[in-house]
Amino acid sequence: MRLFLLSLLAVTTLVTGCTNRSSQAILDPQYQSGQFTQYNQAVTLQIVDQRAKSATISIAHGENRFLMPTSNLDDKIYNIFEQALNANGAQVNAMATSHIQVSIHSLNASVMQNTVDHVSEAQIALQVFVDRNGSQFNKMYNGQSQFRAPFGYDQAKVEAQLNKLIEQLVARIMNDPELNNYMKQGAS
Repeated sequence: MRLFLLSLLAVTTLVTGCTNRSSQAILDPQYQSGQFTQYNQAVTLQIVDQRAKSATISIAHGENRFLMPTSNLDDKIYNIFEQALNANGAQVNAMATSHIQVSIHSLNASVMQNTVDHVSEAQIALQVFVDRNGSQFNKMYNGQSQFRAPFGYDQAKVEAQLNKLIEQLVARIMNDPELNNYMKQGAS
């Protein structure tokens, strides 16, 4: 009887939680890591979404799968990179001769919903290209995180997991010695 009540509670929590969730994953990462270097130059910035699937969060529960995209994901990644570049002495300007392109290869969280708990695994892969006067820099950056929690998943916690992962990866990119050395070669 106790197992039946526990199962009933878990299913009720799951069903109730599903009805209160948005059909969109809402991301708003902010750059808060401060200055790692001083670029002293103007750059153009472009974000290219090259993901094979547009879902930012996917929730699997048995045979059922629910996919949630993020509206204007490229704009959100643009904003955090613009914040990071400005904090590190670069001025984002459409007329600059140094061009930075960030390609989004993956950015998602996969949630596996079980009867009494859930697991969220997030991953991100960004490729940074810098082109300046025929000279080029190209590097892939990856990050991942995972958490397990009881009962039904909380969409806000999964979104926070993705925001934090994006923020950490952008900070790691800004603190990359190879990228910083390349950028300083073109500083005015």
